Amino acid sequence: MKLGGNNTLAVALSSPGTSNLIELFDLDNTTGRLTNYRKIDLNEPNGQVYGVEFSPGGNKVFATVKGSPSPSVLFEYFLDSLSQPYLKQRIQQNGEFGALQAGPDGQIYMAINGGSALGTIQAVEDTTQLSSFNLNGFNLAGGTNSNLGLPNFIQIQGNAFGGPG
Repeated sequence: MKLGGNNTLAVALSSPGTSNLIELFDLDNTTGRLTNYRKIDLNEPNGQVYGVEFSPGGNKVFATVKGSPSPSVLFEYFLDSLSQPYLKQRIQQNGEFGALQAGPDGQIYMAINGGSALGTIQAVEDTTQLSSFNLNGFNLAGGTNSNLGLPNFIQIQGNAFGGPG
């Protein structure tokens, strides 16, 4: 589950062999209420939806379907002015795609099980353009390999004012 910059919540749901979905909601951060339900059917019954992430500006949502032993798939959807999702691109590769995590540099990083590098996505906020994907975008330290997960960290940090009282 990921929260986007526009208070859009994405939840990944998988029923292996049947369906892989992303459910989108608007989150009211004062009441905690979820509204405006939308569903993205990835139309990919094989594998398991594993990673989900928003572009830094919140105009796009990305998802990975982990294939094992079949190929994995990366999906890019754009959200229109009414927050309705539309498929932008589907990239299928050999390997086992895992978690997605936005980095402080604006790139989205993708874990690739057993890989010596992380995949990177240069998210383009313009909904008429495709984002670029590099399967070997960030080399890991020598002798190390990726697993399926990535570390969690706070993506949105406020500017504190004042200090200890």
